[in-house]
Amino acid sequence: MSRLLEKLLDKKGVLILLIIINIIGFFVGIYYYLPLMSSQIWYYWIFMIDSSLYLMLFAFIAFLLYDKRRIPMWIVYLTAVGLIKTGLWTLLLISIHIGIFSAGLPIIGLAFLLHLLMILEGCSIKRRIRVNLPTVGFILAWFLLNDFLDYYMGLNSIIPVTSIPFFAYESIMASILLVFGIYIKWGRINPYDV
Repeated sequence: MSRLLEKLLDKKGVLILLIIINIIGFFVGIYYYLPLMSSQIWYYWIFMIDSSLYLMLFAFIAFLLYDKRRIPMWIVYLTAVGLIKTGLWTLLLISIHIGIFSAGLPIIGLAFLLHLLMILEGCSIKRRIRVNLPTVGFILAWFLLNDFLDYYMGLNSIIPVTSIPFFAYESIMASILLVFGIYIKWGRINPYDV
């Protein structure tokens, strides 16, 4: 399945479709996050739009592939980790706390499916990841900062208060395991390459 996803990224028609779908997903996510964003200072917004941010980065990667341009490896790495992490996090949240969502079951089911597809998008760019250890440290710092702001500074307010410790622990562990796991499995380069 993974090879099929990778091969699809070589087809221009698929890339155009992915660009459009991911840009639409970005705006749908921004619409969803707007109430949360309106309660915070603007410079925190980048840390609040998790799913939307990684969808837009994937659209950017798809555009660069379409245009046959060089893609910065750190963006591919950040995007893969982000898509997989936010996809898994959302599936877990929906599975545990389906009652906190005001939308009907069909919309919740669609959100579940779309976040599952985000995970597949993250996996589809794995062969394009080649990073060095300083990049791994930078990406890990990004995700841990995001976790800190979400759970200790209160940027993530959709989780029931009783579940914050569980999701904080899950999110920090996912950041560490995904950043290092993806690096070890897909992204290692010669340590002397910079």
